[in-house]
Amino acid sequence: MTTPVLFADDNGVSGLNLVVTGLPAGLTATNNNNGTVTITGTPATSGTVTFIVAATDAGSGSANTSVSLTINAHVIPQPPANGVMPESW
Repeated sequence: MTTPVLFADDNGVSGLNLVVTGLPAGLTATNNNNGTVTITGTPATSGTVTFIVAATDAGSGSANTSVSLTINAHVIPQPPANGVMPESW
């Protein structure tokens, strides 16, 4: 999944640092040091979650935004009651 969040550093000071807070248990964020963040893992909960992405540059300029996404519950298929597996399984 990709959720674009755009931060631009227009004051000529390089070194944009991105930090994510408020992720649900099971997810972690990694700053890729190129203006992007990668969120990985298996969330422990489902539903709508909102987290904060904050950007700070080397000149102490900062901005943040909230991002919401919906995590769907993982459904484990159950074998049929007759015990015969369909071909598509």
